[in-house]
Amino acid sequence: MTAPRFSVVLPTFERMDVLQQTLDRIDAQDYLRGGGSLEVIAIDDGSTDGTAPFLRERAERDDRLRVVEQPNRGAAQARNRAVEEASGTILFFLGDDILLAPDVLARCDRFFTDPGHARAGFLGNLVQELGDDAFARWLAGSDRQHIFHELQQSGNVEWRYVEACLFAVLREELGPDLRFREDLRYYENLEWAHRLKRAGFEFYFDKECIGHHRHPVTLQGYLERSYRTGRTLPLLVREDLGLLPVRWNGRKGARLVLDGLLARLRVPGARQRYWRGAIHRALARGYADAGGPPRLD
Repeated sequence: MTAPRFSVVLPTFERMDVLQQTLDRIDAQDYLRGGGSLEVIAIDDGSTDGTAPFLRERAERDDRLRVVEQPNRGAAQARNRAVEEASGTILFFLGDDILLAPDVLARCDRFFTDPGHARAGFLGNLVQELGDDAFARWLAGSDRQHIFHELQQSGNVEWRYVEACLFAVLREELGPDLRFREDLRYYENLEWAHRLKRAGFEFYFDKECIGHHRHPVTLQGYLERSYRTGRTLPLLVREDLGLLPVRWNGRKGARLVLDGLLARLRVPGARQRYWRGAIHRALARGYADAGGPPRLD
């Protein structure tokens, strides 16, 4: 059996509300209508919302879909598992809440036909759909994960822009030493991209390669995520990976520099100052609870 051109790496957890749309958008790609080949490797990372039976039933009707079920181990491990299962030439990492425009895989395919792009990563343009309330609108233009609007044109970009939810590399270039770190639940994208850069990868951003990020957020949900993010920070600080705006001071311990993690969170008014302060406190609580120094200011 001939190996497919693409292996779509699709980890998923508790996203039945949008997962069917994500898969439908893959099936609707212009690339497939033109005779292109792919496999979708969906890793159900311990969902309890009916994801597993949905995927199994869909796979019975679609032989391009391969389903792996496992206990919840995090997105990094799920992606690594999918890479082990993959047989395609191109690994296309996709988030379970990303709705692709029809031409995404065709654009990615054309990029990798150039032999000069062997040691390169292809990054699509995430268009955020975070919700309509005031907090979601503020976050969409402020948070680090939602900053693609800063990139005005296609071209090479820094590794810090890489998000493994609309990103592709050649499988043969992704050796065992370039897999995701499974001890990181957050910032695993950045740590991975940092190692890719050190290994000689360059990153190309295609502004016209659109993926709609269908992920409504609330203040409470974002504070919970910030707390969990904070729990990851001590590991990154101890290992001094150079990924975070953190400086070490022996008297005060590790200090989060707001100009890094939080400076993008614009505060034109009292409500925005409250939101930013709440996010900072959630990060600090997570950091301290995970064993960071008692003072984080």
